[in-house]
Amino acid sequence: MVRVIGLILLTIVISSFNISETKNYFEGTVTYQLSYKPIHENATVAFLEENYGVIEIMHYKNGFYKKISLNRKGDTVKTIVHNPITKMMYGTHILSGDTIMKYSSLDNIMKGYKKTKVTNEQVLGYKTYGIQLDYEISQDFVLYGIENQVMTYYFSKKLKIDSENHKNQKDGFYNEIINENPYLILKSVDDDKFIKIETKTAFKIKEDEIDDSIFEIDGSKPIIKI
Repeated sequence: MVRVIGLILLTIVISSFNISETKNYFEGTVTYQLSYKPIHENATVAFLEENYGVIEIMHYKNGFYKKISLNRKGDTVKTIVHNPITKMMYGTHILSGDTIMKYSSLDNIMKGYKKTKVTNEQVLGYKTYGIQLDYEISQDFVLYGIENQVMTYYFSKKLKIDSENHKNQKDGFYNEIINENPYLILKSVDDDKFIKIETKTAFKIKEDEIDDSIFEIDGSKPIIKI
């Protein structure tokens, strides 16, 4: 009997240990290099770098993230904040001044997508696997006749995130993508089929505690819903 009880207790301890291990999710800062291939005849690399940035710094914690894009001058070009509790996205751009634009993360302008695997890559010494998403844009959001967009993500299984924190992030079916691939994205390629192909590649990762205040929205600034 003592031996049986001992085995039961050992099983409980091991099970508890395994559960805590699986919840070792990434928290920290990732810095990405941004590069561009112009598509539109009036777009140039210099224009894209000035208006979209050459560096992106992402602070991530429990589904919250803040992305800050900087141009070559070090100016903040744009910011994006995801708040999984309010289910809102908040963004700013240098061209809109102090105005903060917000929209629900439940909104989705994509009608559907097809998914295919792409060749694996090494990023910062991490082995990643890639998936390509061929999106069909909902008719109400089709501009200039562009009806599709292609996005490619590269994930590292060494850097796990909790997909539950993204369950309400339906923009681009991101909730479905992260549910199937609950890992940090180390590289992405965004082909908008109109202006540019943007490649974002991580070159620095720092796992660290992030202060919640970094995700706060400045209520003194004008906020408009889009």
